[in-house]
Amino acid sequence: MYSTLLEPAVYGDVRALIARGNAAGIQLRPLWHPLHRQPAFAEHQAYRIEVADHLYGRGVSLPCSVGITAEERARVVAFLAAARGDQR
Repeated sequence: MYSTLLEPAVYGDVRALIARGNAAGIQLRPLWHPLHRQPAFAEHQAYRIEVADHLYGRGVSLPCSVGITAEERARVVAFLAAARGDQR
């Protein structure tokens, strides 16, 4: 799986970007939700986990597959490039 960290100052809200990508048929996904934020662990002690929250807030998993074509990869790159331009 390939993931990247995006600067909110450049790309805006990462969750909104993921939603726009999905609406355009590009299956972007957020990074895994940090375990210490899961309801099952809400009552348990967590120590110095701020990095996980930071990564979750900026991280996007990109479409990947053994069958992904060069055209599909180019479409993902073009989408991210256009999203970057939208924020300027």
